[in-house]
Amino acid sequence: MQNGSLDAYLSLEASLVIPFVLLLIFTLVMTALFSYGRAGLNADAYLLLFRESVRKNDVDVAADIRSGYAGQAAERFPGLSQPEFSVSENGRRLMLDAEAESAGYGFAVKQTAYRYDPAGDVRKYRRLLHIARKIGSKVSGDG
Repeated sequence: MQNGSLDAYLSLEASLVIPFVLLLIFTLVMTALFSYGRAGLNADAYLLLFRESVRKNDVDVAADIRSGYAGQAAERFPGLSQPEFSVSENGRRLMLDAEAESAGYGFAVKQTAYRYDPAGDVRKYRRLLHIARKIGSKVSGDG
């Protein structure tokens, strides 16, 4: 301090450091929102596809997934645009592609699930077990 005036080096350093710190904080917040939106959409896409894989009725899978997403997570993720879903079926295989935008950046999520019928699989297993026991009893001479 000379003659009652402050040196200006502190204000000069602050004018250079504070914008950088604010930019860093803004970047971290936007990255967190992007990661949160992408992870959430990935998890929701998996859940929606899994639910469709265990259904027995033949419905329009794409429409059912869109309505399921609207009921499940439409407003849960801040900054996430409404995703566009495309669903394709190849035999028992269901494939879901979802595209959305979060924090100004677009991304795509891909999930795959297989249709299965747990009760039908158990019946097949029991039927095979029954046949194996019958064959085993005939071979051993019990039947």
